[in-house]
Amino acid sequence: MATYARIAGKSSVRSLRFTQRRNFQKTVNERVNAYLRKNNLPARDVPAMYLKTTIVLAWWLGTYLLLLLGHFSPLVNIVLCLVWAMAIASVGFNVMHDANHGGYSNHPFVNKLVSLSAEMLGMSGFRWRIKHNVWHHTYTNIAGFDDDVETFGLMRLTPRAPWKPLFKVQVWYFPVIYGMIAFDFFLRDFMMVLFGKSDANHVYPKMSTADKVTFWAGKLFFIVIMFVLPLLVFPWWQVLIGFMIVMLTVGLVMGVVFQLA
Repeated sequence: MATYARIAGKSSVRSLRFTQRRNFQKTVNERVNAYLRKNNLPARDVPAMYLKTTIVLAWWLGTYLLLLLGHFSPLVNIVLCLVWAMAIASVGFNVMHDANHGGYSNHPFVNKLVSLSAEMLGMSGFRWRIKHNVWHHTYTNIAGFDDDVETFGLMRLTPRAPWKPLFKVQVWYFPVIYGMIAFDFFLRDFMMVLFGKSDANHVYPKMSTADKVTFWAGKLFFIVIMFVLPLLVFPWWQVLIGFMIVMLTVGLVMGVVFQLA
């Protein structure tokens, strides 16, 4: 895509202008809609999607309850932390992503309700919709505009990026970088609310009162399930270890999947 874009001056939305239109999105949409009509298939509100959502959320809740109430050995609890982390990532891939794209249901209320699953991941749905739906899908993989490929000089993801000797071994340390993604999302959400800017290249629009209420309620929910409830069952150091295992695993899984996408 970068071949067909002219980039001038400092990185900002206004400095990027596409010089060719190839109607790719229009063609894809037409072909998909034609296929759905031909086979009498719905685009949204698909029963299989609701079933998938039920299974994934049951996986998320069931594993969490096993962790809190199972009274298992530390080794089993570590395994359950890994399983729960995979459930969290699955909520992101299979539920949150589609709902925040508005592609889950024909009813906006249903999309809005299901999109709240973003808060279960410790991230702001508001920030995700801007960062992913707008910036990533508009400037996909364009360095300096798509923050999903911004590594702040820690990794080299494009031949146009400056080269450092350290990048020779990035194949060995990238899991650590990706593992920090979940922490990064959680912390940068607060930067967005406090300063309006939490990413390298863009400024976020102003949040409505409803957006702010959802944001703080989501953060409170995440802190309660990650710390408050576990501290009623486990000593603080075990809670901290479990939290680190979960967040690092979620970050690694989501980082690998979304970077390949």
